Amino acid sequence: MPDADEPIAQTTTKSNEEINEVLLQQLMDMGFSIEACKKALLTTGNNNIEAAMNWVFEHQSDPDFNEPYKASNISLPPIIDEESIALVMSMGFSRPHATRALTMTNNSVEAAADWALNNPENDSALHMLVDSLPQSSPAHHVTKTTHFRDGNGKYRLVAFISHIGNTTACGHYVAHILKDGRWV
Repeated sequence: MPDADEPIAQTTTKSNEEINEVLLQQLMDMGFSIEACKKALLTTGNNNIEAAMNWVFEHQSDPDFNEPYKASNISLPPIIDEESIALVMSMGFSRPHATRALTMTNNSVEAAADWALNNPENDSALHMLVDSLPQSSPAHHVTKTTHFRDGNGKYRLVAFISHIGNTTACGHYVAHILKDGRWV
């Protein structure tokens, strides 16, 4: 474990990427080497201690875990497909949040939806990420605008789901359905 009085000698890597010193020190305080902490931060976007900690836990058995950071240790972010972004956005997420979710889940729409639900937006970090990612060109440009008739705005609740328990990880989910004028 590094000494508390030991200064962090290097805050940039050979590729001149800035390391968040506060997060680096927090990870090092947990007993991980400076090299492993740098890799974790740079691999996970250098702005989220929880994501970096998860990376450390997942990769601590890697043979090069404590080796000096090299830019080749991490892969470039994947090119995000416009159709995938549109699908995640159709679930109610903003474009930056959808892009970040797809980046974190290697373009898996299902995993991105789950990630987006479990990781609330941090607008400044998301906008920086979206601006830095390469974008693919859309497969085709949709010129037709679809119009929907919204109706008169009078809706009737027919079903909802409630949770009984201390946390969402434990307890019971109950579906309440209106059937023949009664809730079942």
